[in-house]
Amino acid sequence: MTVFILQNQHHQYLGKDGEWLDGCDANALFRSPHYDIALNQLVEANAKDYALRGVVVSCDVDSRGRPLLQQDEPQKPLEESNQDCDADAQPSAAATSEQSAELATS
Repeated sequence: MTVFILQNQHHQYLGKDGEWLDGCDANALFRSPHYDIALNQLVEANAKDYALRGVVVSCDVDSRGRPLLQQDEPQKPLEESNQDCDADAQPSAAATSEQSAELATS
């Protein structure tokens, strides 16, 4: 059997009480056998938090009906990932001067 759960951009799962959890306790996670109900729950969660980037995830269940979460590789801490994004977002000084020279000649 397959159930649908909600996961946010920090790889946390929505709990039955509306809080985001790390997934250690599968009994506490929100789950639905219907995709449309899970999608509606995601819309409601997104209405409360406009910065939420959530997805509906399908997963199998164990013999007790608890979702079986896939254990991905450990995620980088949020601070490290933000530093990587900042370094990628800023153009190099050479690229900026080349663009300025092109604008000046146009």
